[in-house]
Amino acid sequence: MSDLHTAAAIDQQLGQARGLVIHQRLQVSATVPRPSDGGRGASSLPYTPQGTYKVHRLPHDKQARKHPTDEADVGWTPTSAELDTLESFMVVHEESSLGLHIMLAMFGCRKLRPLRFHFMVDGGGDVFLAKRHFRTSGFWCCPMHLDVSTTPNQSTTTGQQSTTGQQNPVRFGRVRENFDGYLKRCYQMCCLCTSYTDIDRLLPYDKYETRFTLRTNFCSCGRVNNCCAGTAITRNGIFDILDPHGDIVGYLQLVGSDGHEFSRAFVLEFPVESTPEDRALLLTALFQIQVAFLEP
Repeated sequence: MSDLHTAAAIDQQLGQARGLVIHQRLQVSATVPRPSDGGRGASSLPYTPQGTYKVHRLPHDKQARKHPTDEADVGWTPTSAELDTLESFMVVHEESSLGLHIMLAMFGCRKLRPLRFHFMVDGGGDVFLAKRHFRTSGFWCCPMHLDVSTTPNQSTTTGQQSTTGQQNPVRFGRVRENFDGYLKRCYQMCCLCTSYTDIDRLLPYDKYETRFTLRTNFCSCGRVNNCCAGTAITRNGIFDILDPHGDIVGYLQLVGSDGHEFSRAFVLEFPVESTPEDRALLLTALFQIQVAFLEP
């Protein structure tokens, strides 16, 4: 499948999907086969992934929970066995420096490390690329954000040619830590364990439009009680996706391990009016949350 056909297929699949299921298992090998090698393991990626995630389409008969205590017929809590049966259509690798990771950990700030997320499909290279530079976070007046671009081989837009003959990445949006109203956000984060992440689409003249906001809370303060979410005490945590008016239009469900295997999963239910680009950004926001709040 050509790069352009791969990109179009991913856009179509994101546009048709009601949601996604994303999960990470304990990584036992630092060498990951290239998707283009068909998983034969003859060669490896040009970097050592610090984290690998599988992305699946949400089954048509399943939906994300809207409350941690929803009944099984209302919302889905996937088991390890059910995750194994899902067909993967995308793999996400985190590229970051292990040495820098260790150095920042010594200073207690490894979650702020610069990194890249490679969104890949079998039989092809990167479809999307999310890049984050080192920033001290919104609490220190330097909000973290991930710039999301189509990769050189996937872009259908005429762009500046690079020295290798490929087009440079074309940025189409970003995922940004929302600290607008600094004192209010500090109070919400420190006292209510609540944070906000904006999904911004790029407009002409390098301006942005906020399409959605992901609201995450990790205690009993909020619409739902997410205290101990993602653990053996409370497997499910529910985070709300808000539109620009503050109305709930989608859900991100955190699912802890069921005890059979070390794993963490997410069930992402898209807003109905979201575009494929919005959905790619919402998927990226999940990884921003994972790194900032859920890494051990």
